[in-house]
Amino acid sequence: MSEIGEGLAEGNIERMHLAAHTMRGSMQVIGAELAASLAESLETAGRTGQTSEASELLNQLQSELRELTAKIEAYMDLP
Repeated sequence: MSEIGEGLAEGNIERMHLAAHTMRGSMQVIGAELAASLAESLETAGRTGQTSEASELLNQLQSELRELTAKIEAYMDLP
């Protein structure tokens, strides 16, 4: 996650693209469809250089990952 944000902040679009690609794959493996879709949008933004919406996409992805983490933690606390 930090790689995407750091790449964006540095203007290193290739770094952002590769990190978003990795995130997309990871989210697909665990079935987190919305997170995967958001990561894919970031990946596309990095690949095409169209980063005007990347900060908002990153915020949405971070929010979705917080929710996903909370759900996983709640599940793990089940008896």
